Amino acid sequence: VAGASRDGTAAAITTDLWGGGPGKFMLINGYEDLGWATGLPAAGLSADLGAPMLVTQRDGIPPATAEMLTTCDAGTLDTVLLATSDQVLDEVLAQVESLDSAC
Repeated sequence: VAGASRDGTAAAITTDLWGGGPGKFMLINGYEDLGWATGLPAAGLSADLGAPMLVTQRDGIPPATAEMLTTCDAGTLDTVLLATSDQVLDEVLAQVESLDSAC
């Protein structure tokens, strides 16, 4: 499973292995140099919670991730952000909230 970018690969995995996502997601900054160091231990939590991991950036949500988080009011979106405020800015949380009802 692969995508054109890191966020695209995470979205493809969500679609192929999780059936598009169960309405809850884990978000990590997969674009920082040590993003894998957050993603590796988060994988177990992702499995336990039944929430696929998606990739975000420090200052914005990449397109493939945004597409997965856009629910069009089809249901409640639960998102767990696994990052410090240095890894993901607070504005990204506001973007996640707005995508939950965007369309």
